[in-house]
Amino acid sequence: MRIRVLGRLEVSGPDGTPVHLGGAMLRALLIRLAVDTGRVVTTDRLITDLWPDTAPADPSAALHSLVSRLRRAIGHHTITSYPTGYRLDLPPEEVDTEVFARAVVEGRPREALALWRGTPLADVADAGFARAPVARLVELRLGAVEARIDLDLAVGGTPDLVAEIEELVAAAPLREGLHARLVRALCARGRQAEALAAHERARAVLAEELGADTGPELREAHRQALRAPVRRSPLPARLTSFVGRERELDEVVRALAGARLVTLTGTGGAGKTRLAVEVAERLLATAPDGVWRTGCGRSTSRP
Repeated sequence: MRIRVLGRLEVSGPDGTPVHLGGAMLRALLIRLAVDTGRVVTTDRLITDLWPDTAPADPSAALHSLVSRLRRAIGHHTITSYPTGYRLDLPPEEVDTEVFARAVVEGRPREALALWRGTPLADVADAGFARAPVARLVELRLGAVEARIDLDLAVGGTPDLVAEIEELVAAAPLREGLHARLVRALCARGRQAEALAAHERARAVLAEELGADTGPELREAHRQALRAPVRRSPLPARLTSFVGRERELDEVVRALAGARLVTLTGTGGAGKTRLAVEVAERLLATAPDGVWRTGCGRSTSRP
């Protein structure tokens, strides 16, 4: 049997045939047990997680009924009863949460992240399921993302890495490790002034929201930014993030692949200059001396 919960719940039998589970509560129970595959989840914990707001009149009987239905659907041998609770008994390689956790621990973040198929534990939200198990997996996923970013930074980063980290920082502004990686990624692109500005923003957010000073990881990233050699760039410094215009970026880059000059037109304040600068930054990764930004309407060109 194979169970996948990192996205919409998918269950398949030993021969690969899909197993359909009816009812949100039945799916929620399987997900909750799968999050702790091979470990006993206590009856009290299951009741709290499955009915976080209002429990049934007889929660133990309701839980027992759910377990019985789940056993009929996926096999009686897959769920073991204990005096204190229940355990999903499947080999770790048959449950994607276990494969994911092992890959993270073993330093294989790319393989771990490839297992995520969409919204984390999407069926949990449908069932009104308690968020604690979800939060644990989301935290583990963020750790895997940071480890993958570290691998990218170790080889110099990519033109899109800064934008990716900026989006992550916007979603988790109190996660200091992401701020540190943003500073390092900006330094890797030769954007020292922006790296120092990013550090100051992080320091202010942490002080205001948590009343805390920066930790060793962010302080070390700051020291590296201070020591980084200043690289002259033909582009102006950007002190704000650039999010949500990937389609336009891709279109201009593709246009430049087949033309020596591309002109961006539009009304004043539409963002032509910023778009041209971001395109030029992306192209500098492969043609550091061959990008110019000119003129009124904003043109970007390369040899």
